[in-house]
Amino acid sequence: MQVLHVLMVFLGLTFSGFVVIMNKGATLDHLTAGKAAVYALICTAVNCLALLAGYGISVVCRGLLSTKAVIIFAYLLLFFIGIFLTVRAYHTRNIEEKVDRSFDNKQCFVLAMRFSYGIVLVGAGCFMLGIDFPIALLIVAVLTLINVFAALYVGYYFGPGFSRTVGMSGGMLMVVFTVIRFAEYLSNRG
Repeated sequence: MQVLHVLMVFLGLTFSGFVVIMNKGATLDHLTAGKAAVYALICTAVNCLALLAGYGISVVCRGLLSTKAVIIFAYLLLFFIGIFLTVRAYHTRNIEEKVDRSFDNKQCFVLAMRFSYGIVLVGAGCFMLGIDFPIALLIVAVLTLINVFAALYVGYYFGPGFSRTVGMSGGMLMVVFTVIRFAEYLSNRG
């Protein structure tokens, strides 16, 4: 699996997290660079742990299924996660922007846990396809840091108006790159 494809799939997945964090940023009373950095580090740590969990799942699946079955399962998993994210974003309604003065590191951790399930599943799919753990970890860490920091500020200054568009774009990005990569896989087998 090429690093560019993994980057695009994880980028598409981080759009879902971007929407969640952007919506939270729209409700914050006062956002400083220090707070944004701490929140970004918390989310990055959670996503890296989720990636590790995905790797564990893939190790178990690799032992239970044939190589061909693992590859097909991984592509289907990535495809349907992309479809799910696209449909969920399409049905998203605008949030009401109420100031949340109680948001803290603990709540950030819980919020990060809520959107990290996709990292677990996509991580499992990518590892089933043979991507190296250090490369995936680096991609997830960098994308999450940038994503959370940017999403907080976009939400804080511009509100949650882009939620539907960003979420649908991320899901479709996952679908497109997964289909392209699966077509390449099929053409190389022939």
